[in-house]
Amino acid sequence: MVDKNKMTGYIVFGLGIVLLLVTFYLAIHTYLNPEFIEGFSDLVEIGEENLAQFVDFLIYLIPVLFLFVMGSVAGKITKYGIQMIRSPERKTVDDVRRRPIKSTQSGTPPPAQPERNEKRKENFEQTRPDTKKPNEPE
Repeated sequence: MVDKNKMTGYIVFGLGIVLLLVTFYLAIHTYLNPEFIEGFSDLVEIGEENLAQFVDFLIYLIPVLFLFVMGSVAGKITKYGIQMIRSPERKTVDDVRRRPIKSTQSGTPPPAQPERNEKRKENFEQTRPDTKKPNEPE
């Protein structure tokens, strides 16, 4: 069975690629046909000459900003799709139940390690230099 996370990752990745292709198509179309952008200037009535230069500048700047935003969002969607594809598979309850259980030959727990316990006890009983009282000799 295909992991749902990977399948969704492939769908998100494909969507990101399609959005990137649309963005690049619009960028190339705008670059090759500047009349496409100039048509927007007819929508704005301009009274002053100084304002006309500013509006002409904005008419070229706004589509460039839109293309940049579209490209960056499409890139992030594509990156998220790749992360979903690379993510490890989730273990389901059925997968955990199907695993063989490791059984020990004897049902007894492993022996305790007395040496380790003694070292821990010694370390615990030692006093730290910063906790000694000033009147106590070392």
